[in-house]
Amino acid sequence: TPEHAGPDFHTHHAIVEYASFGVTALTLLGESPDAGRWIEAVIAKFERDLLPRGLAEDGAQVEGGSFWASTMQYRLMFMDALLRVTGHDLFSPYERFMKDTHALAGIVATHTETDLFDHASFMLQPSYAQLDYYAPVLLALSRFYDRPQCRRLALWDQTLGGLQRTRFVTPNGEHLLFSFGGYAYLWYTDGPVDIAPGSPMAWHFPSVDEAYLRDGWEPDGMAAGVRRGEMVLHAGGRPFLVESNPWQQPPIPRKVNAISDNGRYAEIVCGDDTNRFCLALTRPGCLSVERQSAEPWVWRCAGDPVVEGDTIVWPDGVRLIVQAGILTPFEPRVFTDTLSVANGLLVLPDPAPVSWTQVTVTPPEDGNIVLKCKR
Repeated sequence: TPEHAGPDFHTHHAIVEYASFGVTALTLLGESPDAGRWIEAVIAKFERDLLPRGLAEDGAQVEGGSFWASTMQYRLMFMDALLRVTGHDLFSPYERFMKDTHALAGIVATHTETDLFDHASFMLQPSYAQLDYYAPVLLALSRFYDRPQCRRLALWDQTLGGLQRTRFVTPNGEHLLFSFGGYAYLWYTDGPVDIAPGSPMAWHFPSVDEAYLRDGWEPDGMAAGVRRGEMVLHAGGRPFLVESNPWQQPPIPRKVNAISDNGRYAEIVCGDDTNRFCLALTRPGCLSVERQSAEPWVWRCAGDPVVEGDTIVWPDGVRLIVQAGILTPFEPRVFTDTLSVANGLLVLPDPAPVSWTQVTVTPPEDGNIVLKCKR
């Protein structure tokens, strides 16, 4: 029972179990003599652990980025039902634990029905945890806390309110769908979508070793994200540079060690002198990378780019210039994802395979590769 769980039992699984149990108890209120006691036990657990300790102090979820959304989903599911049925308000006294910063940092593009690949609209997140997974939560935060920036990003989801489709199919043929989109109808409100002047556009989440930069608050803009030494760069509504560390491989030894932003110029510095890179964003519209490497640097990108000398060009005009290093000619869309679960142990059939372009840059003699992206 909820009152038997210790104070450390506050993982994502705990929030799923307690929130579900709490909603069930609210449904049975007035029918079961024990329902009131169950509700009070769940409230106590929320107040003691699941709200103050469910997210890290910096607002991230230490079990993984997608767990921020699902943690908030189950919090909101119980908290909203509790308020409607009993009038008991957990929203106001615990607002400081309902942080939206992780979503504000990582959501960068509009989401459509065809966005079924990693990093499509939310950097550093897998295909099943893109904007459509987050949008109902953002609508709830905008409704209960009057946060226009959350409403703004939620409305970039062009599938808002629908079933969330994924590419994941179980071995017996069951297609994985998420049904949380229906809550968008419950939590949607009209209202402003303005961003307050001076709102942050650079974030560091030390609890999960992540950092983000964004160019502005328009969809499909320029942005950068880093997680445990892996970088993703975004522009024109696509990830144009994705480093990939395969499952069961040790993390790349490049921690975020500095982040700064003066409004016009922002920077993330990772690693040490032998394994270092610097991401710099000059607003508006210019992103540069300096990366120290003794080996050729291989990454992947979305879309159908072509090579023009030392420049990679996409049809919409996004240009990635190799200023230091040697760019190897390539053929678009030659690298195909392998869809798997259980940390890569179970490979699944893929009903909608996604192909990427693989890019290789050989470092110059001093080992310092320099890239610059412009729109």
